[in-house]
Amino acid sequence: MTRYVIGDVQGCFGPLMRLLKRLKFDPQRDRVWLAGDLVNRGGQSLEVLRYVVEHQHAFRAVLGNHDLHLLAHAAGLIERPEKELARVVDAPDGPVLIDWLRRQKLLKVFRKHNVLLAHAGVHPGWSVPMAEALANEVEKGLRGRNWGKHLARSYGGKIGWDPSLEGSRRLKAITASLTRMRYLTAGGSFDSVNKGPPGTQGADLFPWFSLPSVRPTRWRVLFGHWATLGYLATPQAVCLDSGCVWGGRLTAVKLKQPDKPIQV
Repeated sequence: MTRYVIGDVQGCFGPLMRLLKRLKFDPQRDRVWLAGDLVNRGGQSLEVLRYVVEHQHAFRAVLGNHDLHLLAHAAGLIERPEKELARVVDAPDGPVLIDWLRRQKLLKVFRKHNVLLAHAGVHPGWSVPMAEALANEVEKGLRGRNWGKHLARSYGGKIGWDPSLEGSRRLKAITASLTRMRYLTAGGSFDSVNKGPPGTQGADLFPWFSLPSVRPTRWRVLFGHWATLGYLATPQAVCLDSGCVWGGRLTAVKLKQPDKPIQV
């Protein structure tokens, strides 16, 4: 069995199929983790979700901000849904697809490989057990019967992480860190504005994975979300979002070999 991790698909069904063909993917033998943002912008989000759910024994995902946006549409939290996402919600099998999506994780820990997987990254101020516990606070509610109400309390806003936060502000800060984070201040505060590659941000901001005050650890974070980075591998982190939906490439890595990208 080979375990793969694939970066942001964002509704790009054709590239996903070409990438799986290049990997010689066998759903009876191989396993794939998707790094979030399975949907939106690429035009075939419904097809992507249908394929993944059809082969759900072989696929798992961590949720990205666009996936949460789709869930918000399905829960009736957004008045004017994008046509591509409305197509998913209105499909005859839409409830099945939404049900699968809301049961996915925000953070996956691969202890055997010393690897963490989250859509945007993992806040450098969190230990691995702390990150798991915080992610579970959001995941547990999304899997529950009243998941729409929980999502309303967990998604949206621009709240940075602070351990003193409680209630909805705490849930929103956890969700933002795992699904929307790019730059942080030296003190670890959240920046929600800058999206460009390193060098385009202000002097007081740093990529979350390279804060000067953070000591290297044995853990490595695999993430997506940051298309302007493209594929990037550092000792502490690997970005798998190579901007497929923007005309770039779709990237996969073997979990055991994240320094060797496979792209279409």
